[in-house]
Amino acid sequence: MPVEPEESFRQGMGALKAGNTAEALAHFQDAVTHGKERANLRSRMHYLSYYGLSMALAHRPSEHAIRACAKAASVDPFDLALQHNLATVYVLAKQPTKALAVLEQALRLEPTNKQLRAELSRLDRRRRPPVSRLDRNHPLNRWLGRMRASVVGPPSS
Repeated sequence: MPVEPEESFRQGMGALKAGNTAEALAHFQDAVTHGKERANLRSRMHYLSYYGLSMALAHRPSEHAIRACAKAASVDPFDLALQHNLATVYVLAKQPTKALAVLEQALRLEPTNKQLRAELSRLDRRRRPPVSRLDRNHPLNRWLGRMRASVVGPPSS
C-alpha cells in the first residue's frame, strides 16, 4: 500500500532536517509522484519545491532541480518557503545574481522576515558605501563607489 503524499512529505522534511538529503529526495519524489492525483495545488507545489531542493543538495544543482523549484515558486509566488528554496538552489548552482533577485522579490512580500534578510545580507556582494552617513543611492556615494571600483576592482564573492 503506497504511503500518502503528505506522510512522504513529512518524512522528507524530517530527513532533510537531519541532513539525510538522499533519503529526503526519495520521500519528496514519492510525494510528488503520489500527490499528482491526491493533493491540492499548494501541497503539490511544496512537494515539487522540496524535491528540487533535496535533489540539488543530494547530488548537484541540475537544471531539473532549478526548474522544479522555479515552477513551484511561479505557481505560488506568495509562498516565501518556495521562494527561499529557489534562492537556495540558485546559490548552490553558483547563480548568486538570480538568488539575490528572488530574495529581494520575497522581501517585498514580507520586509521583516529575518531569515530572508540574513540570507540576503550573506549573499550581498556590494561593499559598504564610501560615505556611510549618506544613503547608498546618494549621488556622491554612487560616484565614489564607481571610482573605487575602477581602482580596486569589483568585490570578490
